Amino acid sequence: MLFWFMLAVGYVAGQDRVCSGQPELGNTTNGVKPEIRYWFDSERMECFPFLYKGSCGNGNRYTTSGDCYSACMPLDYSSCGFGIENVGLCATFEQRECASKDAVCHMGAFFGFCCPKAAMDRANNPKCPNAKTVVKQADSTTWTLMGRKCSHQFCPSGSTCVDGEFYAYCCK
Repeated sequence: MLFWFMLAVGYVAGQDRVCSGQPELGNTTNGVKPEIRYWFDSERMECFPFLYKGSCGNGNRYTTSGDCYSACMPLDYSSCGFGIENVGLCATFEQRECASKDAVCHMGAFFGFCCPKAAMDRANNPKCPNAKTVVKQADSTTWTLMGRKCSHQFCPSGSTCVDGEFYAYCCK
């Protein structure tokens, strides 16, 4: 029994190392095409895309954002997102209102956070300069393509990257 416990503890400790650290873009290798991969930002508790060049790098690298979240995100974690600090709690599923009208309730697994409405609106609706359009990503839903930093080279060809207030995003 002690063996299985120690094995589990070692696995969890290993996950902490894999799910932390900045992404390493790797090295260009002949015949290997660079591809978008995802890394877990343990400070923001979010997965972000980056351009992986094909060889080397570190273990904080996942093929899809879903793989990244499955490997690294605690199931009971909740926050406002985007690195935005909450301004209180909105308690339970029955009471989903915040004391301030300037906050919106963002529910987690067991309780909710009151998140500043103005900051959440700015984070969810970034503006591109020069009347360009924000690049959207579509899978089961449509969402803004965002990364942690423009230096991670995640924007598609033909678009430009903007280091915004909360994260980097692509404009076309």
